[in-house]
Amino acid sequence: MAPALQGTVLERAEKLRREVQELEIEYEGRRVGPITISVGIGMFPEHGDSGHEVLRVADAALYQAKRSGRNCVVVETT
Repeated sequence: MAPALQGTVLERAEKLRREVQELEIEYEGRRVGPITISVGIGMFPEHGDSGHEVLRVADAALYQAKRSGRNCVVVETT
């Protein structure tokens, strides 16, 4: 994976994760939260030569993020 491209993708995913965490959502007058997300990233063509393969890699990265304590971003490294 090209380091600059991976860095940009990771930076954008981290920004999204932080912004979701900072959301203040109310439902029926009560604050809901905190809200967090986990993100798994797979990239074409580094992680597969079809959408199905890249999605499988991203899914595995997502589950790794959840196993790592959630509220984080994991980029597949293989």
